[in-house]
Amino acid sequence: MDDEDQPLLLHSSTRVLRSLYPSLSMDEIFQHSGYSDEMIWSDSVDEIAMKCQIMDDEKRTIQLTVNEENENRQLNDDNEDDVNNEIKTKKASIPIEYRSYQNLVRTEDLANLIQSALKDTINFRHRSNNRSNSSYSYASNEEVKVRALKHQQQRLLQENLECSNAAFRQDDIGDRFEKESTTIKLVRTINSIRALFPHLLPILNHPRQNDKHLVIGKTRYKTKRNGANMCWLLGTTSFSTTTRKMSMAVSKDAKRILESFIDAKLAKEICKERKGSPTFWSRVWIEHIIKRSNPPILSPLKILSVSCGKSEKEIERRAHICDKNIYARQQAAGQSMDQQYQISVSKIHRRLSDVLTSRFYGARLSIYGSCLSKLSIGKGSDVDMSLWIPEADTLKRCFHDGTIEAWRYNQEMTKLVHQVFRKLNNLRAEFRGMSPITKARIPVITGTYIYAGNPFTEDGSINFDICFVNDIAVANSNLLWEYSMVDSRVRSLMISVKQFANEHKINSAKNKCISSYTWMNLVIFYLQCIGFIPNLQSPALAKAVGITSEPEKYYWHFVNRLDTFFLRWEIVKNANIWVMPGEFDDMPLSVLLYGLFEFYSSRFPFGTHAVSIKKGDISLSKLTTRKVGVFFSIEDPFETYDSYCPHDLGTPVNEYASEKIRECLYEAEDHLKNLLCFDKHIDEGLWPEPKFVNPEPTNRNARKSVFKRFQLPLLIYNDARGEKPTIGSGGNQNTPKKLPHDGMHRSQNDNRG
Repeated sequence: MDDEDQPLLLHSSTRVLRSLYPSLSMDEIFQHSGYSDEMIWSDSVDEIAMKCQIMDDEKRTIQLTVNEENENRQLNDDNEDDVNNEIKTKKASIPIEYRSYQNLVRTEDLANLIQSALKDTINFRHRSNNRSNSSYSYASNEEVKVRALKHQQQRLLQENLECSNAAFRQDDIGDRFEKESTTIKLVRTINSIRALFPHLLPILNHPRQNDKHLVIGKTRYKTKRNGANMCWLLGTTSFSTTTRKMSMAVSKDAKRILESFIDAKLAKEICKERKGSPTFWSRVWIEHIIKRSNPPILSPLKILSVSCGKSEKEIERRAHICDKNIYARQQAAGQSMDQQYQISVSKIHRRLSDVLTSRFYGARLSIYGSCLSKLSIGKGSDVDMSLWIPEADTLKRCFHDGTIEAWRYNQEMTKLVHQVFRKLNNLRAEFRGMSPITKARIPVITGTYIYAGNPFTEDGSINFDICFVNDIAVANSNLLWEYSMVDSRVRSLMISVKQFANEHKINSAKNKCISSYTWMNLVIFYLQCIGFIPNLQSPALAKAVGITSEPEKYYWHFVNRLDTFFLRWEIVKNANIWVMPGEFDDMPLSVLLYGLFEFYSSRFPFGTHAVSIKKGDISLSKLTTRKVGVFFSIEDPFETYDSYCPHDLGTPVNEYASEKIRECLYEAEDHLKNLLCFDKHIDEGLWPEPKFVNPEPTNRNARKSVFKRFQLPLLIYNDARGEKPTIGSGGNQNTPKKLPHDGMHRSQNDNRG
């Protein structure tokens, strides 16, 4: 079906509806409920017999006589096997109301069609039927990177053409067209859900989907292959078979879609409905979407008081007890870390700066991340640094101007990365485990510095990451630092959320989750929505203070040709432009933490809107992002959707990690609610313990060192011969013979002469 035939439905949803009802028009499909109380006959005759006994005797005798007459006519006409005769006699004893679904048509690949339709609905994707599978081809990481660089260069060159009024008028038309296309995508998705789900939910919740045998018409069907792992997809006019794993996956996708548009509790109830809730889709569906898209922003203390039925003073009393434990734990960790760890960070920064400036004249090394924002939570933190080299900066300027192509820029930048790598790799007495990563979005060199004096490691080593021309990350860290200075509770809330994500293993983009930096963006956005902190990137606030962006004068106002201007909190505080609302003056930290869990688990409309701390409110549409993922769309504060390099921080999350993060948020909200409102012991923690914990290392799988990048050479002693220990394995060193295996049986050791 072309776009002109059905412009307000996704193609994949239309294909599913056509396969379910091939003889009906689209208007008739929308009017059809997709469910009937009547059931298909199956081998579970006992249940049907129990229902038959409850029925009235007169009605039952009339139905049985009609059935016997019809069956006798069919038996006289057809000569069938004994098995089919038994089936028909068995079928003759069943009331006619259980045999109304006898004209179903078998549909192939119905489960695959449904799954592709749900995937397209999650991603707001309007596919074309004419798209062939030959267009999909494998691409290496380097090809994907070059393709992304080409796209960035094209967008940047298009922005550079904004010189004349005609160009501005064209851009205005383009912005209007983009908004219109975004609206059409949203309308298509909402209409597809409204048209598809009343027919899909009865199929997924059919009471006969797990039966082994079914009789449809005159044919007896059974699940082929492994019957224990197969199930039925039964509609009103068609049927098909699929695996139970596929059926469960489709049910999860349907539930995930509904939870992104309406309330989670209501979505669970609708997903269990066997009739498909036709009245909900015809009357209440749009109202719930509008209600979820504009959630009421309330104080977390009021939300707790209303949901628990307790007074705010009683909740505050229990919350202050929780806060004492939080502050005591954070202060104990900070006192032992800040002094020696910061000294080790400054030592590695000073040593790397000396080495790189001696080789590259004019090089600058800047620290960013948790070491700069001072939001580190302990011993596992690496030192993140951005390396600015004149050669790399020249390359980037030429790339932005369009004088060199994307592949050439990638090639020259890779050469620079290897030059820096060889310089550090030659100093193996100080740096170990060096590894260049050139296929990443930003080239990185990872390694370990031995003589840092890190108090959290036995050998004093510390890991570091050197990114090339990544000053945008330095600006991001400075922005987090300014927000943490607004109130002491902001920094404490950030550290608590980092600890929560770290304990549940949901703080690494490498593991298909979101990074710690993304979690900090979620904290800031929540506090902006409730009015706890101001928006330091707001143009209105900058105008009120009397400060404007000057990119030609200040480098940090226009890093990488992006709008990186923001206000310092000290300037806003001294100007008395923004004042915190009075209801938050004595707000406990644990109540703010509950409000954050409740906001992202049930209040924020992540199906239609995106998180943006540059906007500071729920106003940015999710469809403005370049690629819509299964998780929250989280806009970077500087690499925004309207820049030449838009960056969605929620893109790395896959389906499994998305479900895990939401489950952790749901459980944390419920746990903290019981802790603050009911008689739950405070020592149990602010959130439940993770379900899956890594096992403690044993002798068989014990690690040699906590840090994988650097392994000290083993010292081999041979006390029996009185030889000195030998270090390493190079040169003409005399290494002692291998000692006997410690696990040898006692009788074998005793019999050795």
